[in-house]
Amino acid sequence: MPAITPILDRVALRKLPEERLDGDLIEVVENYKDNPIIKAEVIAIGPGRPDSAGNLKPMGVKVGDHVLVHKHGSINIAHNDGEINFVAEPDILAVLD
Repeated sequence: MPAITPILDRVALRKLPEERLDGDLIEVVENYKDNPIIKAEVIAIGPGRPDSAGNLKPMGVKVGDHVLVHKHGSINIAHNDGEINFVAEPDILAVLD
């Protein structure tokens, strides 16, 4: 299968193993039983979405970032290396430091 390159403001993610998160983030994750939040690594990004003048807005995430997203807000596909989740950049809840 060819390499995956998202279009526009789409982001390709690989889910990271579940682990407990520190501080206030535990509260957020545990309060979303019906719409779970997952921790994932950004593995590819699109070029960005054009603004009204046609200029690409820069992406706010980069390959290698760890992020939080709603599990049910992504589109999942099978790929050579396992499952890949696709989300639009505005659907990313947070970048973890």
